[in-house]
Amino acid sequence: MKILYVLHTSKPGGAVESLKVLLSQWRNPDYQIEPLIALPEGQLFDELQQDGWPVFALAAGLEKRPRGARGTVLALGKVLLQQRTLAEIIRREQVDIIHANATAAHAASGAAARRCKIPAVWHVRDLASLGRWSGLLERRADAIVAISQTVAQSLENQKVPRRKIHQIYNSLDVNDWPPQTPPDANIRNTLQATESSVIFGCVGQLVAWKNQAMFIEAAALLRSLEPQANIKFAIIGSDPWKENSAYRQQLIAQAKTLGLGNDLIFFPHQKDNRAALAACDVLVHAARREPFGRVLIEAMALEKPVVAFATAGAGEILTNEKDGLLMPAASGSVGLTEAMRKVLLSPSLREKLGKAARLTVQQRFNAIDGAEQMRKLYASLM
Repeated sequence: MKILYVLHTSKPGGAVESLKVLLSQWRNPDYQIEPLIALPEGQLFDELQQDGWPVFALAAGLEKRPRGARGTVLALGKVLLQQRTLAEIIRREQVDIIHANATAAHAASGAAARRCKIPAVWHVRDLASLGRWSGLLERRADAIVAISQTVAQSLENQKVPRRKIHQIYNSLDVNDWPPQTPPDANIRNTLQATESSVIFGCVGQLVAWKNQAMFIEAAALLRSLEPQANIKFAIIGSDPWKENSAYRQQLIAQAKTLGLGNDLIFFPHQKDNRAALAACDVLVHAARREPFGRVLIEAMALEKPVVAFATAGAGEILTNEKDGLLMPAASGSVGLTEAMRKVLLSPSLREKLGKAARLTVQQRFNAIDGAEQMRKLYASLM
């Protein structure tokens, strides 16, 4: 069975990492799945090619949501170009199913599938409003994969038929995320961390909905409550679309105003997320509307305790007091601080939560189960 995966960008991100996990499972010949990948040229294109995957170049991707009439016209032009290229690939390579790895990719791949009369899978990885495009996108999909119940419900709320929606969690191979992963020395050295330090990390793109501002508030509160504690704070992430430079400056100014000084350091997106997370002792996830939260299961696989709000994706992944600490969304920075203080003062709790967290990933978010669910979906479409 030939599956053509379509990506709208060649930039790194959670959606790409989740696809890589699925692709790695298809290396097992028992699945009898032959993946092909179409995406714009760039960093990811080169990486996939070096890994030995058959890749095909697309026109410049729909990396940003179009704005205004001119932006919409330009975006439609790109969709038409990509649609033509994808149709050529489908016919030449005798593709059986086309699988869009995100909504932006489905705009072109869904149209190409209809043109070539093959099934189309639309993988929804966010909570964005589809607006007037909802009906068109849905009609061009034979199956819609939602990465969480939160995303599935969002689609239903936008009048997408439930019968088309298949909820399949993102997953990972825990063998690739051993708890003994060496920490990123640069992160720890820059923070001047010692063996007794406890580093609270907030990892994700620098966009407002990730709520790093609340993490900074909580960090300052924790510092005021535990002035003698050897605690450090790391914000790890970048702005890949270059649209949120003002937000980054706002965060830097906020940390300075709250007097966190060198105890809180900003780090860019790290190519090796394992080492970056391994450098942290606790992951703090401040987003309230996270579609899933891949970084959560990555940290959990490394046996890192996770502090988050009990809403959306995080609320589906974690069980409070069992494999993480969940706070009510309404509790805000005070709630985050309370949970952070709890794990700070109890090394045994950090160890207990971390070990249980890895077990949760093995049982509920493992790559083999995720691949089998996807294989069954493909088979049903054939």
